[in-house]
Amino acid sequence: MFACLVDGEPWIAETPPSISGPIPLSGEYNSSGGFLTLQATRKNTDNNLYDKFYIYGFDIYGIINDSIRSQNPEPVGFINYMTSNCQEYYHDTIQKGVLNITHFDNINYIISGTFSMDLFNPSCSTEIMHITNGRFDFKYSY
Repeated sequence: MFACLVDGEPWIAETPPSISGPIPLSGEYNSSGGFLTLQATRKNTDNNLYDKFYIYGFDIYGIINDSIRSQNPEPVGFINYMTSNCQEYYHDTIQKGVLNITHFDNINYIISGTFSMDLFNPSCSTEIMHITNGRFDFKYSY
């Protein structure tokens, strides 16, 4: 499960059933390095195009509440968003975002969390995109 509000509008990862098409949520967790990568996908209303969120987390070994930023010192992670009409939105390096790991189960291999942040794309008409009320539940392979 992966969902958030994008400028106040619901965004839920979901794709049509398919044998070889995109899946709503994929990713991995590497316990030796504490790396979490998530890719959330949803079908756009425009033809067969898809929008995608990418979340990258670093040094995740348990429950954390921290800000994320795309520059040092020691980032906890970052988020990018790719839309079918504006290409890629990037992490706003001025505003800190938030990535909270709210549930970390290394026996059943489940990571849950919340996130929020601002993203930008200077080439689009909407320069700042506000991501709020984000949440995910992810079962990873071991």
